[in-house]
Order: sequence, then structure tokens, then C-alpha cells
Amino acid sequence: MKMNDVSMPGQPGSNPAPAYRRPRKFPKFEVSRDFAAFAQGTSQYADELFEDASARDTALKDEGAEPVSSFEQTADEILTCIGTQGELREILYKILLFCRTSHRFCDVENYISGLDEVVYGHILQTPYSCIAILVHAGGLAKIALNALEEDVLSADLAGLTDDEIDDLIEDWRLETTEAGLYVTELLNPVRRLAAQLAVKPHRKSTYLRILEFCAEEPRSLDDIKQLFLQDNSLVLDYVTAHQKLSPDYYVDRLEKAGGLIWKGAWATTPEGLDFLGREIGA
Repeated sequence: MKMNDVSMPGQPGSNPAPAYRRPRKFPKFEVSRDFAAFAQGTSQYADELFEDASARDTALKDEGAEPVSSFEQTADEILTCIGTQGELREILYKILLFCRTSHRFCDVENYISGLDEVVYGHILQTPYSCIAILVHAGGLAKIALNALEEDVLSADLAGLTDDEIDDLIEDWRLETTEAGLYVTELLNPVRRLAAQLAVKPHRKSTYLRILEFCAEEPRSLDDIKQLFLQDNSLVLDYVTAHQKLSPDYYVDRLEKAGGLIWKGAWATTPEGLDFLGREIGA
């Protein structure tokens, strides 16, 4: 193990919600166009592609915007990382949740291997790669351990050769950073579902019916299409004069919001059930 492989631990624990002083924009992962409003649960999702980050930051400097805090910058990077990872998005989110409690590296790899997204999906990346993505983005702290299962600190490495470092480090543990913890709050599926349904309020009952339908038992896409044929109250809007929404649009939106998961068929997630219960009981 080389010196530059050793990431010293942060201090997760308290999870402050920083005061954001300007709008923050992220890639489309059902994430708000306004970071501060999203943190308060009041904003709606953006559908457009976002401008180049460097051009945006240059413009903000010209406007005299206050500099971004390191916490905010790290949160941006984690959200951007998750939002641009396609099929890995829910996996990365769940890793952050799992590592709210510290776990050995191999235990996190085993956890990832057992996720439904991995078991039923076609994920090319290894669990190691998924972990590395989050470590690089600042969402996970990778902490070296010695033979006594104690954290290896920077002072412990002073003056050691690479071979001596290899002898000292016996294992690694992973823990979600403070910025990673904050991101898990922002990307909570219940919040994502609420915001998704708020975008087009007249589609809300359709989303809820699909969640309810897939909660009864896992459903194929053909089952969901048949539901639309049988229930005229379900909404299939025309998004243009000649383009009508199809049932798989709703499935896609609910999956990205964390309400549905593919397990050989479409099933409502525990978070989707929680959200459904809140809405029905409201």
C-alpha cells in the first residue's frame, strides 16, 4: 500500500445544514435547480441540461458572489457524482446510507454485491469501483487500520518507507463524511418522490396508483400498461401536439425518485411504501 493510498479520517457525526448563499445547480438526478430551496424541501426539479460549471462560476465571480464553502463544494461534488452515474445512482446513495455506521471495506463490498440493483441489474462496475467513486468525490472517508484495529493517523506514518506502511496497515474501514451525510438527507427518496409529484400536480394520483399497484405484488411493464388501459382516470398527457406520454415514463420517474425498483419485475420500495402511506393517510 502506497503513502498516497492512505486517506485520513474525517470526523462524521454532527451534520450541519450550511446556509447556502446562492443558487446551486446539479445534473439531472431529480435534484433541485436551487440547492437552498431543495434543502428546505420547497423547490421543484429541473429538466434541462445545466451549464458548464466553470462558465457558471466565472459568471458568479463577475456578479460578486460570495465564495463557496468547502462543505458546500464537497456536497456539490458528491451530488454531481451521484447524478451523473446512470445505473449506479441508487447504489451510490445506498452506500452512503450504509456507511453512516463505520464498516470494514470488505463488508461494504459484500453489502454492495447483495443490493437488488446489482443482483437484478447489469452493473459493469465492481463494488470496489463504486466505493472508489464515492471516496474520490468526498462522500466516503477511507480510513486505514493497524493490527489492533486502531485508526492509522498521519503521525503514525511519519518517516516510514512504503514497505513499512504496508506492514503497518492491516485493513481499511469506510465511513460517510459530513458532506455525504448531508447529501443523503437531500436525496432521501421520500423527499424526491414528493418533489417529483409536485412538478405536475394533475399526475399525482397516477403516480400514487402505480406505487400502490406495484406494492400489491411485483409487476411487469405489460401489467402496468394494462392498468392504464383498464383505468381511465390515469393520466397520459400529450407533451407535444403529437407525442403522448407512455406508462413507462411514469415507471422511469418513480424509479429515479427511489419509489420503484426492478427485481425481475417492478416493485415498490420501502421508501415508496412509506411515501404512499403518508399520502393516503393525509
